[in-house]
Amino acid sequence: MRSIVHPRVAFAALTCVAVLGAPGLGRAVPTPKLIGVSKAPQKGASVRLRSLYKKELAPLPETAIMTSPALLDVANYKDLADYGKAILAKYPPDKFYFVGIGRTAGPLLAFLKNVSPDIASNFPSSNMNAGHATLLNPAYAENYRAHIEAMIPEGVRNGDRKIVLIDYSGGGSLFGAEQVFKAYKAAGHAMPEVTMLSVGTTSSPGIDSIIFGQSFWTNREEIAEFIGETYDKGHMMHSANGTLSALTRNPKFAEHRRLLFQRMRRDAELDAFLHEQFPTLMK
Repeated sequence: MRSIVHPRVAFAALTCVAVLGAPGLGRAVPTPKLIGVSKAPQKGASVRLRSLYKKELAPLPETAIMTSPALLDVANYKDLADYGKAILAKYPPDKFYFVGIGRTAGPLLAFLKNVSPDIASNFPSSNMNAGHATLLNPAYAENYRAHIEAMIPEGVRNGDRKIVLIDYSGGGSLFGAEQVFKAYKAAGHAMPEVTMLSVGTTSSPGIDSIIFGQSFWTNREEIAEFIGETYDKGHMMHSANGTLSALTRNPKFAEHRRLLFQRMRRDAELDAFLHEQFPTLMK
């Protein structure tokens, strides 16, 4: 059985590369760190949510405040806030940890991360759906293991919160990702119970759903948190090239999350919701 190593240890211990022949350079330089996520508490009772609202801030325009691509106008923000609050109400963040599958749920996961970095992460795994002959390919078991140990904090894997896999209006990718997480646990690694949630416009049998009809995933490729392979404009970890080392962080995701935070800081309804629903979790 393979032991679990914390991502900060496993992926910081990388080889150094000597730079030879370049003027003025003779020392070894470290290989860039592989993608990983920040720590999260092991106990759900230790989760803390942010009090975002700042009454004194000037209002933002109702039009898009992100320009390339044009996003986060009032309507787009309301869709994200509606879904975000519904998810938090259905799955209290001291009992559940949220994992966005692929790119489509990325904007929603940015909203949840702004509420607290303790409660959510994205899991880059595009096209994990029933169109494949097998949803769990043994040839890429190492890809699956590496992605889980880098993307899902050790505190969550060993913690007391259940994991909610989230995707937009689909079932195939959720079922594929669920198999990956269950196989990881079956191999003897720590992994809490996993449930699936479809948000958006449609769902599939056997999956929980929150269906409001709004579409919040416009420009999902441009603002995905991670950039991997080019096929399907996503990252196919069930492929020879779908390794953890193929991933880079997308600056557009950080920009979107930052501007989304500015909308959230001016949202008195969101602040009231958080204080009413989770008084003991608020910072």
